[in-house]
Amino acid sequence: MLGMRLLFAVTFPVCLLLGACASGGGAHGSAVATSNKGGKVASLVDDRPLVTAGPRCRGGVCRCRDVDPSGATLGEATSDPSDSTASVEGAPAEGMKRFELRTGRGSDDVQITVEGRGTLHKSADTTESLCAYIDLPPGEHRVRLRAKSQPGQVAVPRLLIYEHGEKTHSWYGTFATACGSGAVCTRAELVDRMAELRKPRGLFDPCGSVKVGGVRYDSEHDAEDRITALDLEVTLKVYPFSPRFAHGSANKCKGPSGE
Repeated sequence: MLGMRLLFAVTFPVCLLLGACASGGGAHGSAVATSNKGGKVASLVDDRPLVTAGPRCRGGVCRCRDVDPSGATLGEATSDPSDSTASVEGAPAEGMKRFELRTGRGSDDVQITVEGRGTLHKSADTTESLCAYIDLPPGEHRVRLRAKSQPGQVAVPRLLIYEHGEKTHSWYGTFATACGSGAVCTRAELVDRMAELRKPRGLFDPCGSVKVGGVRYDSEHDAEDRITALDLEVTLKVYPFSPRFAHGSANKCKGPSGE
């Protein structure tokens, strides 16, 4: 039976700490109490091609950074501001910040939509990961991932978002989630991966200038509890200040303040 659905909003109310959250059973599996009021993830739809930015992109097609497993750039750039190769990313538009979006590999049909900016689309024919570079102003921006497997296959959803520090020339891990990398993505694993999105004060990278909130997802699974589609929405709260320290600066970074 395809098309079974699992619906959550990752809000982690106080009742979770007390073990008193409501749950549901049956074909939909267990569900924590949420602020979603039983509704579906609000659809963020914008079929326009993503408005890209920076020297890596030409005609809407972007050349991805070569990165190591931690997301650090290999070869052509460095986090050392004194190194001239660090300027390879160029400067964002005035008053903006540069961000990188990355999909996963595989045969999923993937869409990454950024509110007001359009959609990056990876078709099932493209098995390599895709990336895009965009400029965003300070403020809140909704981002939606839609990953759907081919008939009879299992989805391997993945979304990575990085912020570029114009002054530090460092890339910050703004947001990251993946399910099924190297294995099958199941409902149980997806619940675990979504739980990992609960970060102290919404910070994935305390050295960056972005908080992540409003995490909601809606998934579909087959009769064997393997995920076949995922809709995930997050809100990026981009602060106006420029990061002062490079990614990974030990004991120096405390994240955006002012709330």
